[in-house]
Amino acid sequence: MVSFKLHRAGITFLHKLPTSAASLAVFVSAKSPDGFDRIMRLFVLRTGVPVPEWVVVGPDADTKGGGGILGAG
Repeated sequence: MVSFKLHRAGITFLHKLPTSAASLAVFVSAKSPDGFDRIMRLFVLRTGVPVPEWVVVGPDADTKGGGGILGAG
């Protein structure tokens, strides 16, 4: 069941830019269009909102919202 969830999961994470220590890049990825849609619904577009450095969200997010997060840190 876990592999099925990961196949339909989306992920986002922050990464420091090599050219500037004070800058971060945001990566958003998924293996399927459904996973990409799920992770983009959790993506915070406002500044100043505290968020984890990485989040993996699975298909349960369709019905549970943030409760469908498989992992964060």
